[in-house]
Amino acid sequence: MLADRSAVNEIDHVLSQDELITVAENISRNSISFFLRNKTKLEILTSDNGDIRFFNKMVEYANKEFAVRMEKMNPNYKAILVQEQSLPPEMVLGIFDINIINVVLQLIKYNDELLPADMRRYIAGYLTRIPLQFLGLMQ
Repeated sequence: MLADRSAVNEIDHVLSQDELITVAENISRNSISFFLRNKTKLEILTSDNGDIRFFNKMVEYANKEFAVRMEKMNPNYKAILVQEQSLPPEMVLGIFDINIINVVLQLIKYNDELLPADMRRYIAGYLTRIPLQFLGLMQ
């Protein structure tokens, strides 16, 4: 995740939709490679018989990393979240990170059918569109 952080280092403006998709595809390049190299261990640790503490540690680390990236992209992101959401910013980020981790875990199950670039493209889509748009229920 630290290696992927560089994808947001140079962002100093509000991104257009095209820029956002490009950034979203690049923010998981190294993480996806790591997860694929460690697929079996990851599947065991996150299975029903795995270790919930491992999953919780993944979420905790993702929350910290996402907060760092958000701070780099927009130092006022917490104030914006407070203004836009009725939930506390930490809760919004927690829900977001749990969902992203679950998306990654699902994608890894299909690594025989999906290339890493396909996985990154799907993650970018998830980051830039809401699930109802994926289901064709919204424009």
